[in-house]
Amino acid sequence: MAADVTVQPLASITNDRNPRMQKLGVLLDAGKVVGLRFDTINGNNPHKQDFSLDEVKEGAILEGDARHKSIVLHGSIDATMGSTELIITYVSNVVFGEHKHCRVSLMRDKSGQWHIVNNYEHKPVDHLFVKTRVFGISTIEGICPR
Repeated sequence: MAADVTVQPLASITNDRNPRMQKLGVLLDAGKVVGLRFDTINGNNPHKQDFSLDEVKEGAILEGDARHKSIVLHGSIDATMGSTELIITYVSNVVFGEHKHCRVSLMRDKSGQWHIVNNYEHKPVDHLFVKTRVFGISTIEGICPR
């Protein structure tokens, strides 16, 4: 990414399986969204990964790898618009290859700050909690309905 790109935090992400903390943010260049950053703060493998708008459109793998996509964020982000809708897809049952999805919005407020908004409750969210079960993910609290 270019040197003048800044990161504006959107949400922290935790789960019930391990003590790992992750952060999701938007990458901004002159106030326009140019991508997303997914940053693993602590855990066995701290790292950050930036996704361009094209990569988000194709499906940004937030958890897993190209073969085992546990959590994927996808959708079109128009850098000039004030809001966009994205889809989170997650593995609900590894054994049967079942996936669930939910919708979430990114919205810019009047001050220019971006926020994740729960599409089902229409509320801004700054913390997501991945609730797991033995063979997959049961829900992502904060953005997915129960």
